[in-house]
Amino acid sequence: MSVISPLGVVLTLAFFGPRLQARWTSEAYGDFAMVNALAYNRFTENHDTSGVKSTLLNCGYYYGLGMTMASDLAVDWRRWRLRGGASFQFYDSVQGQDRYQFLGVVADDFRINDTRLVWRLRLGYGLCRTPFELGVAAEGIGRRGRLLDIRERYREIRFFYQLRAVF
Repeated sequence: MSVISPLGVVLTLAFFGPRLQARWTSEAYGDFAMVNALAYNRFTENHDTSGVKSTLLNCGYYYGLGMTMASDLAVDWRRWRLRGGASFQFYDSVQGQDRYQFLGVVADDFRINDTRLVWRLRLGYGLCRTPFELGVAAEGIGRRGRLLDIRERYREIRFFYQLRAVF
């Protein structure tokens, strides 16, 4: 997935105290994207692909318009650091703009939809008088795709620990 976000809004609220700092950020962007169609592989199993969009046929992606919405929270208390966030993206394919559309090559100009949800959570503890932090983290990625009557889902959750240098 490759995304260009030409226009958006960001809201940040912050609190800075002597021992506690907190920052919440929310953002929303209008996007233009090149999206790898999640349901395309299942589509190719039972359908003829000769009339599909040229970028989908040759490269496996489509051009789409959509939106990205994200929110992040960061809290620091003494040596503890808590970070969390989530982002949601959705895209609909651009219709009727293929360069081969008017030559009759693109016969199946169907709508494609994809969504992506990413979340992450990390808790870290700063080691005494060093710039190093030891932490545990979790993250998840979920995607859904729809192409004609085919729906595809993908989900992955990872847990890991980190040794980070914080400057």
